[in-house]
Amino acid sequence: MIVLNTLLYVDDVQTKLVARKLEIRQRRADDLIWQTALTKAVAVAVNPVLLADVVGGVAVDVGLVVSLSKLYGLPMTQQESLKLLQTIAIATGGLSLSEMLITLGLSSLKGILGAAGLATGGLTLAPYFSAALTQAAVAGFATYAIGQVTRTYLVNGASWGEQGPKATITKIINALDETSIMARLKQDLKQKLTRG
Repeated sequence: MIVLNTLLYVDDVQTKLVARKLEIRQRRADDLIWQTALTKAVAVAVNPVLLADVVGGVAVDVGLVVSLSKLYGLPMTQQESLKLLQTIAIATGGLSLSEMLITLGLSSLKGILGAAGLATGGLTLAPYFSAALTQAAVAGFATYAIGQVTRTYLVNGASWGEQGPKATITKIINALDETSIMARLKQDLKQKLTRG
């Protein structure tokens, strides 16, 4: 009877330890995803160079996938990360295309407003910052979504499950509250930029 009770106790302790470990990993993943999304948003906001946003953004997203894969004990190479990002981009076609068009459009607008700022004595700086903030929030949201999708993929043992990538990714994206995530990104971004 003592042995049986001891085994039950050990099993209970082990279950609690596993649950706590998963909780800590989940929290670390949340922090990593948010900090990476915010870092990308800051980089996009302050970058005045057209297309550097896109190239830099892909590098940040690859870094996020690599970091998450290490956190979950399923390390990926950069090529494997790019392949996963490609799968995500294809499955989220509309989101990926929207981010690209918004990034290019707002990046162009930022360039024009920045150049016009010199000619107008700074009159175009307010619209420049508004465009930069919006572009940054969109880029940050895309990275946040990529992080959530990647985490789900890794939690499932680097598998999309029975539903396949498109259905799984669509479900995750639809569950995200875009408005509140972008509002939080804008708020955190303003705080980061004003602190210098």
